[in-house]
Amino acid sequence: MVDEAVQVGRQFDAIAAVAAIRDNVVAGRLTLDPEAGDRILSMLRDQADRAGAWLRRARQITRHAPLGRNPVGQAMAAKFEHRAGATDGSLSLTGVLTPYLAVLEEAHAAVDQAMRLYRRTEDDQVGNFRRLAGAQPTGHEQ
Repeated sequence: MVDEAVQVGRQFDAIAAVAAIRDNVVAGRLTLDPEAGDRILSMLRDQADRAGAWLRRARQITRHAPLGRNPVGQAMAAKFEHRAGATDGSLSLTGVLTPYLAVLEEAHAAVDQAMRLYRRTEDDQVGNFRRLAGAQPTGHEQ
């Protein structure tokens, strides 16, 4: 029970961290260099691909195993089915992987948005410098 509470706590921490990043990006307090952002996006895509594969496999095993019609076999089959695919908020494999994938997708969107904000800010600054350079006298006029 303690391990389950720790795992749920970590999941909520990750969700809160991604939400804080997203909020900072939306508020314009966080931008991200495209080079660094591309590396992060690549890592997030790789992790999402792995988690997606795990989720597909978990859904494949989410079935009532044929362990016999006796009470013990039925109880064990139900237990395995629940651990693999319960959607009741428990720590089943699909119950953990589904929100994890959602967090990865949110993190990907936040990083992408931070990169766009960086580029926009950089483009604005370049435009400002060009306007300033165009407005400056070209000679030694006094």
